[in-house]
Amino acid sequence: MAPIAQEISKGHERKIAVLPLISRDQENASVGIWLAKQIAVNLANSVPRIELLDANSVAIPVLASKDSRHPSYDQKAVEAFAKHSGAKVIVQGSFGAFEEGLGVSLTASKKGRQEILTENAGKLNLTSEITALLVRPLKSDLPSDGVYEGGWAGVGLPKCLKCPDPGFPVDARSSHTEGRVILFVLVGLDGASHQIEVKEATSPSFARQAINAVGTWKFEPALGPNRKPVPVRVPVEISFRFRP
Repeated sequence: MAPIAQEISKGHERKIAVLPLISRDQENASVGIWLAKQIAVNLANSVPRIELLDANSVAIPVLASKDSRHPSYDQKAVEAFAKHSGAKVIVQGSFGAFEEGLGVSLTASKKGRQEILTENAGKLNLTSEITALLVRPLKSDLPSDGVYEGGWAGVGLPKCLKCPDPGFPVDARSSHTEGRVILFVLVGLDGASHQIEVKEATSPSFARQAINAVGTWKFEPALGPNRKPVPVRVPVEISFRFRP
């Protein structure tokens, strides 16, 4: 929370809106509302002359993303809310089960997510107040294989250390065809790619080239909200552009 308060304090924008945090299936939406209120109180106590705008009573659609495995706010609706309310900085984020507690990711940005000011992640203990708001136990959301979703609920993304581009398929080159492939990749504690799954591909030949390349990639492992490395699944999008 401190980095967000510090970043806002450095700027001149004081109209802030904190959106309810999102969970995977929104069954525990009341927890997201409660967390947003706690964040707003913290900002009010940390940032001089702040003006907090009510975002809990506004119905901003939550959308499922075809390029990832977790939902997100409709950013066009967020931008419309910011314009209507006069909010200059929007704080939004996600929460979910992590080990025995709650992982939280936060992003503070201007104009929806067009200009990100700062991002933050952390882990909260499951207090009696949070537990009382749960519709479904958080433990039921823990991954059975111990692999978390990167970029979600306090879990970061792996950083690419050596990620060479894939080769261009011979059949596509002869026909001057361009392509796009979306993969889901498990990045392990060893920084290697495992369990590469094709989510979308222009053709099998593009998919093969993408899988062959990503299988050689080396990452710095993702960090959990406790700042320790964790295995994660992440979407990887590769675009193939034809160059004569």
